[in-house]
Parts: sequence; structure tokens; C-alpha cells
Amino acid sequence: MTFSLLAYNVDQAYREEKFAETRWDTRSPAIKSAIAAEDADVVVLLELRDLDTSKETARAFLADPLFSKYDVVTRRYNHVTGFFQMALLFKPDVFFAGDVRTYQLGKDPEKSRLLMIVDLQHKATMRWVSVGVAHFDPSEAAKWDSVRSVVKTVQSQPHPIAIYADCNFFDELEGIEQRKALLETCRDIAHPLYSDDGTILSGTFPGFAHDEQKKSVDRMSRLNHIITPIDSEFMLLPVSPAVSPRYTCYSHENSNYQTFTHPSDHLPILVRIGIASRKQ
Repeated sequence: MTFSLLAYNVDQAYREEKFAETRWDTRSPAIKSAIAAEDADVVVLLELRDLDTSKETARAFLADPLFSKYDVVTRRYNHVTGFFQMALLFKPDVFFAGDVRTYQLGKDPEKSRLLMIVDLQHKATMRWVSVGVAHFDPSEAAKWDSVRSVVKTVQSQPHPIAIYADCNFFDELEGIEQRKALLETCRDIAHPLYSDDGTILSGTFPGFAHDEQKKSVDRMSRLNHIITPIDSEFMLLPVSPAVSPRYTCYSHENSNYQTFTHPSDHLPILVRIGIASRKQ
């Protein structure tokens, strides 16, 4: 069996509302068009939020007719009302939906961010897979807790699993040791990351000019990973991973954002995954 997975942090965040060029209502149409154009079997999204500065709620975004081909599962990052949400979209003509589970990434059950995992059964082969999504808290201690939780969780799952995570690993600032620990028992199936023209990209976070993190680094940081256990049955097909270059741009202080075709501060990642066939 094979399926395509598109992973994207869409950056529906208050920090971008301070600038007319990066407001959600300005960027949302391009983000929706970008997701729909890839026509992936499964889509996982991070940083969805209801903004009182926008006419479009997170659920209104997901209910757009461009996404009518998908069923949707959503969860908040944690139990704090009004915080970010994550979503998984899947094609019901490709998959049956199974269980939806959440796991704590941190120690405090009230404040800990969550990992959401959705089981999917492939209709053509009846094989089960699991797809997860999570966004690590940026604090150093919380990132260590998140790494330990993800490592433990992926090893205990009953089906082959891939987790899209924004790990907040900034190479030039912090995160090197946490990434090293994560990849000792897991592998990033979206590494190395190529554009469609074959260029190897340095990372997944180009940022916008006003981002504090962007001002602190000279290259894109690799914040986003697609994690599987080292011994996972998942194998990449030759066409992946890929990021379409039409989403790729590099912000600078004098840029006119409205000329950009890149609608988020993160790059989308598209992978095509295969699982070896087996005798029934």
C-alpha cells in the first residue's frame, strides 16, 4: 500500500496579526489553495486558532469547500481554552477512520501539550497505519519531556506510525541535543528535505522578517520532522520527500509580503509512504 502525507504548520497566530501583510485573512486563501493543490491522502496541520482579529475561525477554515474531499479530526494543543488546535484530514474514500488517542507530552496534565494519534485503515489493502501530530513547547525542559514522550509512544503503537511534529529545534539557538536524543531511536523520514528541483533545503522554517527567531539565524532551522521508529515498516517512495518551490521564499526586512506565494512562516512537507505488501 502507498499513501501521501502533507504536513504543514499554517501559522494562524496572533503574532502575525500585527502586520497587514501577514494577517490571517490575507494569507488564508493561499494556504487553502496550497493544501488543496497537493491532493494528499492525509493532511496534518498545526497552529490553527480562533483569532478575534479574523473573520475566519479554525473550523471555518477546515470547512472550506476546497477541503470537501476530507473528513477531519481536531484537538486542542492542551486543555487551555482558546489555545492552538491541531488537525488531521483524511480522504474517506482511501481510509476508514479508527481510534483517536491523545498522549501528554509533559508532566503537568493541566498544562501539558498533547500528541494526537489517529488510526487509519487503508480500504484497498485493509492495512492499518497511524498518523500523529504534535507541537513541542519551546522551553528547554518541556522539549526534553516531549522527546521522551514521543520516543516512548511510538514504540508502543500497534500499527506502523508516522508523527508530524514541530519540535522547536533551532539549530543555532537550542535543540541540537534534543534532536540527537530523538533520532537515536527514531528516524526522520523527511530528511534530507528536497525541493522539486532537487535542491537540498537547510530547514523548514524560513520565518517572516519580524520573527525574533528569524533575526537570530542566518539559515532556515529544521523545526519540523516526520518521525517513525527506526524499525518501522514505512518506506519512502522515490518521489519524496519534497517541498514545492512555489511555497519557498526567504523573508527580508524590505520584502513586500503581498508578492509572496509562500503563505506561512513554515514550509509544508509532502512525503509519499509505502508499506511492503504481506501475505494475508
